[in-house]
Amino acid sequence: MKTLSTLTLAVPLIFLVSTGTQAAELRAGSVGWTSGQAGITINLTPAVTGPYTAVVQQTNTAGYSPSGECTYFNVLKETATKFEVQHKTCKDGTPVALDENVTLKWILVTQ
Repeated sequence: MKTLSTLTLAVPLIFLVSTGTQAAELRAGSVGWTSGQAGITINLTPAVTGPYTAVVQQTNTAGYSPSGECTYFNVLKETATKFEVQHKTCKDGTPVALDENVTLKWILVTQ
């Protein structure tokens, strides 16, 4: 829960430091990620206008890793209508399937 609080506090700061002429767009959500999957797709409706940065955090686990080594949740393949998230090993980036269900929280801000 500490990570979610930190993320929640960071959103207004990101918005305030935006220096572009167009206001930053903020979006957030959550999605269930079921055991056995190494990756998921987050669909964005309506489409995002312009480039964005997305951040994710699993919320129903603490220090989650289905193996004895470090793992992380990697955001990749951002498009206007979706982005993907893969669960990977820190050692070499190999995708790793989850061994329990996870709720994935996400937030994005346009650049």
